[in-house]
Amino acid sequence: MLEYAFMQRALIGGLLVSIIAPFMGTFIVVRRMSLIGDSLSHVALSGIVLAALFGIEPIYGAVVITVIAAYFIFFLRENYASYEEISLAIIMSSGIALASVLMGFSKNIRGNFLSYLFGSITGISNQDIYIMIALS
Repeated sequence: MLEYAFMQRALIGGLLVSIIAPFMGTFIVVRRMSLIGDSLSHVALSGIVLAALFGIEPIYGAVVITVIAAYFIFFLRENYASYEEISLAIIMSSGIALASVLMGFSKNIRGNFLSYLFGSITGISNQDIYIMIALS
């Protein structure tokens, strides 16, 4: 099974996630931010659609927009300390709304977004592995 390159990349990607996820999960739960993964994934879809509209590699659009959204979440949490959890809901709903609006502008590439939305661990490329290593 590990003779195939796509299975090797899937194993490496899975191992990277399995190493980082427990550390991040503990930190996130203690800070009462368990909705942040869902929020940032909705924003990432907006980045993917935006990058596709401009003809840029979708993963770069997702990373840039997600980092901007993460900073905005922390900005909202700092300035509105008594409403910390609301910042996650604001970002999540804004992200999916922006993705829906932007998908309306892309008539010919709409089917491609489903593969980004649901994904497949066997579809990880070498470039994705390098990005995962850098982010890990």
